[in-house]
Amino acid sequence: MPIRTLIVDGNWNLMRNYHKQHELKTSTGNLCGGIMGFIMSMKSVMNKVLPDRVIVAWDGFNAGKLRYNIYPPYKANRNKNWEMEERMLFNEGMTMDEKEKEKFEIFKQKILLSNILDELFVRQMETDLIEADDLIAQYILRSEDDDEQIYIYSKDGDYKQLISDKVFIINPDHF
Repeated sequence: MPIRTLIVDGNWNLMRNYHKQHELKTSTGNLCGGIMGFIMSMKSVMNKVLPDRVIVAWDGFNAGKLRYNIYPPYKANRNKNWEMEERMLFNEGMTMDEKEKEKFEIFKQKILLSNILDELFVRQMETDLIEADDLIAQYILRSEDDDEQIYIYSKDGDYKQLISDKVFIINPDHF
């Protein structure tokens, strides 16, 4: 029987759930929609795949900057602002810019969620300057177990290039 590995695009799943449930708060008033939605979606996809192992891949600090430094047209149309990320963390979200406040709230939920996943023994991977999709691609390209089936949980179309007889994509809109 093949080993089933579920790899979750962490930032995508957190952002998706944060925006779907951005008003959800704990009894103490802290926002928690991203965390709760992430965990519920993980439960749902795990019940479908029944994986032997689960890995969550996160965008690292200044994700994409390494690739941009090598190839400047990368993400040129997305207006990626690495300075805002640095400023947001330095100021701990204390700014008048609503976008930075939202990014900081998502960052706080990511940190808490990462700690929860650690307690649940979920493997995680994250590297500064690198995006989660690059980490996922590297995992797949370096996978030497011919008996491993890899399921990527994401809606990102970039993963389609990784599909093979052992790599599958699970889109939340289609299950």
